[in-house]
Amino acid sequence: MPTFMVSHSLPGLTREVFDELQARADAHPEVRWAHHFVSLTQGTVVSEFEAPDLQALEAWLHALSLPYDYILEAELVGTRGSTVDSTVPDDFSI
Repeated sequence: MPTFMVSHSLPGLTREVFDELQARADAHPEVRWAHHFVSLTQGTVVSEFEAPDLQALEAWLHALSLPYDYILEAELVGTRGSTVDSTVPDDFSI
């Protein structure tokens, strides 16, 4: 499944609001919120998603009323000297 990086500006974000958002996000059958990096201080979240395609991810973000600054579709995914194409195997982790 393609991998996407998404940047969100969420001023005033709290841990409680983020936890609620994550619970709602985890319920989607096709879009998977794989990892997220959160700065509550800066109100910024950078997320890694797996989705069937860009349109499915955008529709899901819209349904959650989750604004974003940009979406980047990854063509390569790497970690610690290992790089694979954007279709990430289930056993690959960062």
